[in-house]
Amino acid sequence: MALHQYTFRFDPEELLHQYVDGDRPATMSAMHRGLTLRIKADMASNWRTIQRLRVALQVALIFLLLDILAWLLAIAGA
Repeated sequence: MALHQYTFRFDPEELLHQYVDGDRPATMSAMHRGLTLRIKADMASNWRTIQRLRVALQVALIFLLLDILAWLLAIAGA
């Protein structure tokens, strides 16, 4: 079973290192821009994973419905 890596939040240490603790701390507008771009990239990454799962679940549903139909036909023919 594959593990899916969803991205929903930021690592505080990484944010401090990237925006505050450097030689020249980032401005608020630079931080907002960087965080906004990261959120957008995370949304796109999560969306691809969710779409693959959605397709897999739809295929599984079709097979389940076919299985139920086969059982109903077997019961009706008995």
